[in-house]
Amino acid sequence: MQDRPTVPELLDAIAAYLRQTVLARLEGGEQYHLRIAINLLAIIRREMDLGPRFLQAEWQSIAGLLGERSESMGQVADKELPATLLEQNGRLSRKIQQGHFDVPADAAALFSHLRTVTENRLRIANPKFLERVTESNGH
Repeated sequence: MQDRPTVPELLDAIAAYLRQTVLARLEGGEQYHLRIAINLLAIIRREMDLGPRFLQAEWQSIAGLLGERSESMGQVADKELPATLLEQNGRLSRKIQQGHFDVPADAAALFSHLRTVTENRLRIANPKFLERVTESNGH
């Protein structure tokens, strides 16, 4: 394994080269598709930077909503976390269907969780959209 350049640095270099050198040489549909590819590189970069922290936060939040202590759930390896979260979200969905969050205080905690998860996903997939929504809502 090499120390430099790191994977994020490589992604940044590829995106910069495509944006600064290749994009101007293209027109129409090809230029549009290259912009999409550049945007996908940025999403991958943000996923690498923010994804693990956001997944851990979601896991801990769901544990709280399910009435479990996150410490008692054991440690989950980063590569196992998406599958574990899928399972946890399934459990949370069943609790919602069963009416466990019908009490206003519980519903508020659930809505806070859902808002945070949604905002974190937008921070990765489309942070500019999140900024526009936040500005238009006065937050």
